[in-house]
This record gives sequence, C-alpha cells and structure tokens, in this order.
Amino acid sequence: MQQGRPLKIVMSVAYADPRWGGHEVFLCRALAQRGNEVTLVTSTMSPPRYGRHDLIPGHEEVFGFRIVRLPPGPSALEAPLIPGMQALLHSLRADVYHAHESFQPATLWTALASQRTGRPFILTQHVTGSFGQWWAPLLYHLHLRSWGWWILRQATAVIALTASAARPLSPFISRERLHIIPSGVDRALFAPDGPIDDRVAALARPVILYAGRLAPNKDVPTLIRALALLGKGSLVIAGSGSDHVEVHRLCQQLLGAERYRIIEPIPHQDMPRLYRAADLFVLPSRVEPFGLVVLEAMSCGTPAIAAAAEGPASFLPERLLFPPGDAAALASRIDDVLSRLNDERELALRLAADYSWERIAGQVEHVYRAALARACWDTAGARQAG
Repeated sequence: MQQGRPLKIVMSVAYADPRWGGHEVFLCRALAQRGNEVTLVTSTMSPPRYGRHDLIPGHEEVFGFRIVRLPPGPSALEAPLIPGMQALLHSLRADVYHAHESFQPATLWTALASQRTGRPFILTQHVTGSFGQWWAPLLYHLHLRSWGWWILRQATAVIALTASAARPLSPFISRERLHIIPSGVDRALFAPDGPIDDRVAALARPVILYAGRLAPNKDVPTLIRALALLGKGSLVIAGSGSDHVEVHRLCQQLLGAERYRIIEPIPHQDMPRLYRAADLFVLPSRVEPFGLVVLEAMSCGTPAIAAAAEGPASFLPERLLFPPGDAAALASRIDDVLSRLNDERELALRLAADYSWERIAGQVEHVYRAALARACWDTAGARQAG
C-alpha cells in the first residue's frame, strides 16, 4: 500500500477502453488498488488499435476508478482535440495531474489545468518518435522544439517507459526530473494455469501466436515468411486492420489453409486463454514503444520472441530478439526456442515477474509524492522569499 494519505489522482489520455486494456487503464487500476482516488479523463473515441473507431458513450466506474468521457472533437494523427477537457480537469482539483504523450492535445489541457491550480503535473512519454513513417522522427523533433518544449518545462516530473523513449527528451529536461518506469502486467490474470482457447489447441503443433493490429509497422508478413521457411507448425493471428487482406493472401500463398488461422481481436480479459494455448508468441513489429503483449504472453508461461524494436529490446535478452524484417533470422530464433521449450517457459515466467503492476504503480506513486513534496517546498520557499 501507499505511504502517506491517499492521493486524488486525475489522469488524462486521448482514448481508453477497459475492454481492450492499455497502459493507462491498468495503471489507474493499480493506483486505485493502492487506496488512491483515481479519475481518468478521456474522449468517447475507442482506442484506434485493431482498426476500431467506436464511440463509447457516457462515464463509468470500473476496476475501482472512475472514467469520465468527453466528445473527441476534430482529430488528426490519432490526436483528438477534446473540447472542454481543460475546464473539466481544472474543476476536478487533483492532488496530482498525470498525462500521456507530449504531443496529445489532452496533455496540453492537463498542463494548463496544473498551471492554474498549482498542482504537480506528471507526463509519461511512451514513444521514441519512430511511428513507422519516414517523416515521423522529423515531426517529433519539430514538436519537441516547439510546444513540446513548453510541455516538458511545465512537467514537475517526466516518466519514460524505456531508455529509448527518454533519450530524445534529455536535452529538454534535467536528469533529476526524468524517470524510466516501464509498463506492467496483471500477473493474477495472466497466469500459466487456467483454460485455453480451443480454436488454437486443435491446430498442429507447434503453434506460433501473434496478437495485435494488422498494420505496416507491425510487419506480420515477416512472421509469415519465417514460418514458411521453418516448414513446420501453425500460425495464429489475432487481430484486424489495414493489412488484413494482404496478410490473409500471404498466409494462403506461403502456408496453406491448414497451417494458419486469423481470428478477430478478443477482449483483454480473454487473452490469457489465447496465450496459454500457444507454444510461442512472436512480435515482429518494426516500431514498438514497449510491447506489453510480450510480457502478457511470458506471464502466462509462453516464451516470446520479438523484433529488436525499442520496447522489447529493453527487457528481452538478445537471443530472443531478431533484426526487424529479417525472416531468416526469425525462423532461426523460433527453431532455437522450440528446441528447449521447457527451459524457455521457466525463463519467460522469471522475466515477467519483475513487471507486476503492483510494483510499477508503487514506483509511479513515489514520483507523485516526490513531486508533491517538491511543490510544497517550492511554495514555502517562495513565501519566505516574499
């Protein structure tokens, strides 16, 4: 539990849907479980993962915290404007305000609410600037040298999920205000014992699983080509998106109907069944800020391999990484892991044990309390100086 009185935490994010999970939802739940009062302010737009663009009406109480939703307003590059958010954030009068991604309008509204109320503002940065488009790093650099610079200056503390995410921020923020705290995994839900998905269990072994969007930066075709080179096993793809037709065509061409299944995305609560039914999980993404699905699979006792993108490279050993886009290297890694599955399952469980949400939330709450102490100290110093 927390040290000191419970905190009133107001977190903002562009979109959140507990059905599909997400870092912000899990962090809010873990902070609430520590006895804090947590409100998540977001838009009515569903997270655009899996190609979904649903609207979620109204507010809800879930996992011990409150979600308040506002209409998204105009949106570009998955960054909704969310009119009215600043006024709502200001009215909530938090002990601590916490926003995610410096380039989101929701973060600007949170920084302004913090400025008006005099309460600490915490920023979490997930991305590194690589969004799978050639122009993205340049756009991110320009953002950090314009209004992103102001956001970083307003932050009492900044949390980066990985060292790669922290690196572009270091020229704009002092070292003592920059913290690296990763994402976490619900180890009670994602456990090795429990029911399995029958659709996967019926396939020829070994079963290789991918779960996520079917989009260019996820690079599922490299995984399909690797399975074709391997010449054995079945592939299960759980997801949808813009590359669905191309992924289906490539599976038919290279694997044949008996060696693959493509299934629709399933709610987060049901994902453990899928992970447990697979022999190996593979995340081939060329760009991946963290790779929470890798930790979830490993927490279920399913070994995982990933492309050496920023996120997975921060917690997987080198022998479980492969050069992005290299199907031959991936096939070799898969064959190696399958040759010693029992040992790899034990390693997966050990690696995931370091990333419990209870532990991660404790680290984040420590940042909150240090920020509050600093704010009180700064206020007292200003009064003495006056």
